[in-house]
Amino acid sequence: MKSYNKKMSLWISTLTFTGAYMNSMALMKYSIPVSHVTGNWNLSVQGLANFNLYNVLSLFDVILSFFFGTVISGIVFSNKKFIFNKISENYLKGLGIALFITTMALSEENSFMYIVAIITGMQNGMFITYRNVTCRTTHLTGLTTELGTQIGMIVNGKADFDRIRFAVVNILMAVFGIVLSVKIYGIFGMKGFYFASFGYFFSSYICKKIRIKYFDQWKEAHGEI
Repeated sequence: MKSYNKKMSLWISTLTFTGAYMNSMALMKYSIPVSHVTGNWNLSVQGLANFNLYNVLSLFDVILSFFFGTVISGIVFSNKKFIFNKISENYLKGLGIALFITTMALSEENSFMYIVAIITGMQNGMFITYRNVTCRTTHLTGLTTELGTQIGMIVNGKADFDRIRFAVVNILMAVFGIVLSVKIYGIFGMKGFYFASFGYFFSSYICKKIRIKYFDQWKEAHGEI
């Protein structure tokens, strides 16, 4: 179980890296975060109050795109329980293919922002749980909250240090993704989204390795294959 948790933590961190990388790229290009829905809601309502309809429509379209992506994820993972199976692998592979193709065809178009928002919504909507905690991998609010509460629990001797390590590793991976996106964007511009598509392919590969080692072998040992 300890080995499994380490590999799952690594897998989740690749998604956190990819999500932070994509959001940072979009923010540099469009000045709008594609995965931080709370901030976009605030800005869109402020625009409505100031009768700035252009800002309202731009931000609300991003919110709707992200929401649409989560709906797709809800259809695919309708049992609310993440399992390392071929569906999960193909789902991530599909995100990589979709991002690769749309980067090739639309990366210089403003409409690409909505594609990226849909893909991040699809990623964030995956029902991933680690140590009984649901993980959302495209923003850091949950990880920061988890880290803060666990540090607070140290005072009462009730902290889960595995969760602290998990939060720290994923926050660092997100920071690394943001730093790398700045460097890549400066060199390749929006073509830097190709690197994010490779991130999904890599996550799919890790997903497959975990499935084979911890699930398929267990089923074979128990006569379920």
